[in-house]
Amino acid sequence: MAIDCARRMWYYGEKAKGRRAVKKFFGNHYGLIFRVAHALTMGLLMGVFSIVYKGQPFNWVTVITTWGVNLWLILFINILIPSKEWGDKLSARCGLDPQKSGFTLLSNLVPNFTMTTFMSAMQPARAIFYNEAIPRAARLGTWVHSFLADWPAFFPVGYVASLLAMWVGTRTANWILKGDLAEVSEEASH
Repeated sequence: MAIDCARRMWYYGEKAKGRRAVKKFFGNHYGLIFRVAHALTMGLLMGVFSIVYKGQPFNWVTVITTWGVNLWLILFINILIPSKEWGDKLSARCGLDPQKSGFTLLSNLVPNFTMTTFMSAMQPARAIFYNEAIPRAARLGTWVHSFLADWPAFFPVGYVASLLAMWVGTRTANWILKGDLAEVSEEASH
């Protein structure tokens, strides 16, 4: 599959530019486009918040590394843990209508809880466990303290960032896939 995706990316990159090239590469895979746009947006928003919250220097190196770590965490969490489906089931059990905003607001709590928990655990782990200035015996305690201090701040910001990222992901996928999807599917299969 990866070889086929790379082949299509190279072939269609030569044939079309911009939205049409992306459309041809992804085919009509709405969910894939949504998840990539969502992860890019949420990773950037949470990365910038993490830098500001921790008082780190705001430069390209810290933005790119923090964004990159968050991006990979979000993508892997979305692949490995069906938290979105769990959130949808929770909203359905509460009797909320899927077409109403209350359904989205409640269903977003589960994926946000999952993502902010992993991000609050992994960001300090990256900084603490590879830091030679912190004695080995103190690293685990420092990490636990940092996690417990960070999570309450990350959860509400992550919730708002996730809602914004959902909007960006939906808009991006709709923009890329607008038009005749049959034409894209037919061209992508060649």
